[in-house]
Amino acid sequence: MRNTVVQPLLLLALLLLGLIPQVQASKPIILPPDSYNQSITRYIAILEDESGELTTADVLKTENQLRFMRIHTRYLKRGMTDSTFWLQLSLHNPTAETRTTALSLSNPRLDVVDIIDVTNPDAVQPMEKKHLRATRPQAHSYLFQLEGHSTSRFLIRLQTDALLNTSIELKSLDQFIDTEQRINIITGTAIGWVMAACWYFAYAWLRNRHRFSLMSLMFCFSVVVFIPAWMGLLHTSWGFSESLNSFLETAAICVIAIFHLLAILNLHWPRKFVRQIILALTLPFLILLTGDLWLSTGFMEMSIGLSIAFGEGVLMCVLWFAHSTYRQAQMYLFAGVMPILTGVILIDDQKVNVTFSTRFDM
Repeated sequence: MRNTVVQPLLLLALLLLGLIPQVQASKPIILPPDSYNQSITRYIAILEDESGELTTADVLKTENQLRFMRIHTRYLKRGMTDSTFWLQLSLHNPTAETRTTALSLSNPRLDVVDIIDVTNPDAVQPMEKKHLRATRPQAHSYLFQLEGHSTSRFLIRLQTDALLNTSIELKSLDQFIDTEQRINIITGTAIGWVMAACWYFAYAWLRNRHRFSLMSLMFCFSVVVFIPAWMGLLHTSWGFSESLNSFLETAAICVIAIFHLLAILNLHWPRKFVRQIILALTLPFLILLTGDLWLSTGFMEMSIGLSIAFGEGVLMCVLWFAHSTYRQAQMYLFAGVMPILTGVILIDDQKVNVTFSTRFDM
């Protein structure tokens, strides 16, 4: 008798647990009354289209609407795949006046980001003309106008050959502008420090003609190119195309790694095998310099990160155990390699988790 009562109750509880994400995914996001800057990734529903052939009309069909699932994490993560992803969200304006809000996705490597207003299924409206140009943390940003006491519904279509790892945020215009200003200040300060280092090594090279100073100068100059490329400023502020900005970012990080290795090589290592090890570490980066032409973006991201992590790990061993003519300089370089290696390992660990994930975190 007890089993006949308990089993149906357990089945009902499991059914309700399965339906909760679907019900929650359909609830609209209510705009806060004042200034706001919020991550809304976990409140968005997602549908994976493995065929890549679904149209907006197909996605709006009931059978596909039931396939949408909540993301539940702060970042939308997916490994390398040929699938197309559809995101669905609803925004509600509780006030009487029309309000403007900005929606941003942080991954600049997304190839296709189409936002469609499907509030009225009979009058679907793409939002390409309302795209805002912004830096990396707000790489793909769109401006929404929400009528008073209304709920608007949107579909976002994503497609990329890069690692899909992005945060989706909703911001008031003042917060959007404030974020851009802070990013530009931090970027300008970083470039200023690196330019100061460039002048120092240029002076050291002209005075002593030591190849270490020349390699360090080229290293710093490459960083000056990399920072604005990585932040997306070459595209948003200087008019470079997205493809050229992406290529310069990839090329700059490879050149940085090469000159870093060459600078350490020029500490004058008495043992030949130490010099051979350092030279061998440059080979992956020389190959990856042209990687944008024949490798997928996702594979490039993984290859560069793993090459840097491996190279810096080997350099730590060389700088600690081997002896060069400039032993004191080794200790300073060792202290610099440690934070680089730590940061790269943390980033690569996240990328590996994204790459080898077989499903979205639910």
